[in-house]
Amino acid sequence: MNHEDSGSGTRIRFLLLLFVLTVVAYSPVRHADYIQDDHLAVEDNRIVQRGDLVEIFSSDYWAGASGADKSLYRPVTILSYALERALTGIPSSPVSHGVNLGLHILAAVLLGVAAVRTGFSRSAGMVAALLFAVHPIHTESVAGVVGRAEILSALFAFLTIWAFAGRTRKAVWLAALFLFLALGSKESAIALVPLLIYLQWRAADRFVEAANRFAPLVLSLMLHIMLRIQALEALLAVQSPHPLDNPLVAVEGSVRLFTGLGLLSRYVFLLFAPFRLSADYSGTVIPPENGIISILPLAGLLLLVLLLAGAVLALVRRAPAGSAADCTAVACLMFLLPYLVIGNLLVQIGTVFAERLLYLPSAGFCLLAGLFLTELPGWGPAASGVKLLKKINPAGAVILLLLAGYAIGTYARCTVWRNDESLFNAVLEVYPDSPRANFIVAKIEADRVFENSRGLSRDRLADSLKRPVALLDHAVEVVPEYSVAWNEKGLIQARLGDNYEAIRLFRKTLEISPRFPRARLNLAIALSLAGKKEEAIRSVRMAALQAPDAHKPWAQLGHLLVGTGRPREAAEAYRRAVQLGRDDLIPRLQNLERTLD
Repeated sequence: MNHEDSGSGTRIRFLLLLFVLTVVAYSPVRHADYIQDDHLAVEDNRIVQRGDLVEIFSSDYWAGASGADKSLYRPVTILSYALERALTGIPSSPVSHGVNLGLHILAAVLLGVAAVRTGFSRSAGMVAALLFAVHPIHTESVAGVVGRAEILSALFAFLTIWAFAGRTRKAVWLAALFLFLALGSKESAIALVPLLIYLQWRAADRFVEAANRFAPLVLSLMLHIMLRIQALEALLAVQSPHPLDNPLVAVEGSVRLFTGLGLLSRYVFLLFAPFRLSADYSGTVIPPENGIISILPLAGLLLLVLLLAGAVLALVRRAPAGSAADCTAVACLMFLLPYLVIGNLLVQIGTVFAERLLYLPSAGFCLLAGLFLTELPGWGPAASGVKLLKKINPAGAVILLLLAGYAIGTYARCTVWRNDESLFNAVLEVYPDSPRANFIVAKIEADRVFENSRGLSRDRLADSLKRPVALLDHAVEVVPEYSVAWNEKGLIQARLGDNYEAIRLFRKTLEISPRFPRARLNLAIALSLAGKKEEAIRSVRMAALQAPDAHKPWAQLGHLLVGTGRPREAAEAYRRAVQLGRDDLIPRLQNLERTLD
């Protein structure tokens, strides 16, 4: 009785410590706005606003946000945003961040629960859960609302493992449900399948028993695949990343392999020492590796071999469940399998490197850490979870120092997660050559200057724009093909009244990206202001052809045609703009129609 009471007390202390540490570590996020993709995926998402269940499960991830990437299918994540919107009625960043934090805490607890169910000691599971809860590498997933895909996928992955290890018929069907939800949260959950195969292999069941246990999982997987095909209209929808986001798509195979191995080293280093974290690794931030005889690729290859060895040795020997070899194999697979999905080794993904992608693989790292730390002298493998948090010994001291360090690191990281400007200024401190960070900060600062420009002379205005212009210059110096930065340079010149320089910059933009309708529209406006009306009309017609569902080109075309004395063509352009939502043009259209009558 006393032993049970002490065990229950330990669990309560563990949960309380995990909750308090995590809430305190992430407390600065309560003041954060929606940032970057949060605006598209959450705040302005039409499907989230409507909350139609059928539409959610029959649409790609970016369908409600007019996104260009049609290769992602995450209906469970979108459903979570829709449920949140149904409760709040309007977008609320504090609520969104609060939901993310609550889900993260639950995921950390479930990692510990799943670990114990699969054979880890209670001490190892608790340590892994605590490390997972406060590790700074997770800041991007928790603080960025779109990081919810990572959290939900991991949360349901841990539930799948917990249920599958339960061995009962009901538990297997629960595992199938959780697998479906994990896959519907993010694609990396596919890594669960081989891990479940390993868990079944070590059980040494007969073939019929094993087939019966896997049948519900296969049904779940097939249902997900069918829904995915229906939504994406493709059997194998793969991402086509831009070289700015993933430079590996533009390099030869050997360089891609060596750089991919180097990425593994970078990720593991950040897990051990989460310093110099960044929300962006675009452009040339991560240089390519041209040969295997280099520190990062060699270290990556060694890590890959060690992880494979940790799993294969237990598999070959059929290590008993709960043994040190078995737990090591589970932890290695927990890291390696999802990493192979996100690490650009086997498949190219949308980004070359992102800390949020480590959310699920880091569970394996935390399990290995928990396993190692609970084997230190003074805290042997037979130690019960009752000793946790009651006695400080060398291992306990290491754990507490790690927790304190990680929690402080997470808190410090969260302080920059206030808005786009604070976040990307922090990126520039770590990686000054990040083209995206240079562009975003420049755009924010330039917009603010123009908003407060009333009463400023042109010289004073130009002087106030020195830093934004310098940031944009640096962005295109680092990545000369960065078309949106060239376009922004043109916009600044246009707003300063230098239309001829703006025209030159917009034309430079279109040399790089001919199918850039916004730049064509900007060029048309600059040409018009420079008195080149016919060129402006040709440019805006091209913009309308390239973006037929955008109202701005049609509206601008109408204005230009009116100005050149072509009311009938102008009326047609205005009608199209009104059909696309420009109700403010209805009076102009009506006046034109009366003159035509």
